[in-house]
Amino acid sequence: MAIQKTAYDPQFGFAPSTGLIGDPGDGKYIPVIESGTCAIVTAGAETRKLAIPTRGGMEITLFFQTDGGDAVITVDSDINQTGNNIITMAAILDSITLRSVWTGTAWAWRLAWNDITGADGGASSDIGIGLSG
Repeated sequence: MAIQKTAYDPQFGFAPSTGLIGDPGDGKYIPVIESGTCAIVTAGAETRKLAIPTRGGMEITLFFQTDGGDAVITVDSDINQTGNNIITMAAILDSITLRSVWTGTAWAWRLAWNDITGADGGASSDIGIGLSG
């Protein structure tokens, strides 16, 4: 029997850690109990939600694996200093990485990296990845 890597979350306890986070489907929350990568698959225009991280040191990468229509992801915290919290993915392999940070009052996600069609590097309030909010 192989030893399985585990992660500990104070709220949920021990959980197997594969680094893969399942796409929950239209209108549902992407799980944030561990760091990992979530491949987004749509069958039409769909939405997802991303809860506030539960601790520091978390990182999540979201990428658009199957484009059946735009994926609009609403994050429960701002992800940049502009105050954006909505990510719109419109092209296959669009991707974004968020890291958990302590803002001084709460945990929040912050934009660490993006590779989204049309991204302009953050020069405007809508940085090309459909960030709004």
